[in-house]
Amino acid sequence: MSIALLLAFRFASPALVGLVVTRYLREVTMRLLTDICGTTDRAEFWVRVSAVLMVIAPLALVLLAARSPLTCLANDIVCQELVLRQTLVSTLIGAIVAVGSVAGVVSRYIPREPISRRAQEAAA
Repeated sequence: MSIALLLAFRFASPALVGLVVTRYLREVTMRLLTDICGTTDRAEFWVRVSAVLMVIAPLALVLLAARSPLTCLANDIVCQELVLRQTLVSTLIGAIVAVGSVAGVVSRYIPREPISRRAQEAAA
């Protein structure tokens, strides 16, 4: 595998995983944040901020932690496999950290009591 392909994989795979996670969570995140924030404009802002985080976190972790393909010799298959493996592992860890951090912050603002109980108190 050429170094150019490894470099392309190193940048494209974390961004692609981040975009897939963002696409998957966008609708439910928008509904949840609209409920918490009160308006769709506020919720849209935070959905976009979380989308940027979901894309940047895996890419940043790959750039910080994974081995660079520029250190591999042209025919060093072991080094190339290590680059691929570290890129995938760093991408996965970055995606988990991004989703976990967004979920952790949002969970602090979710009401703890059941909705039916709040509705009963509001009616009384």
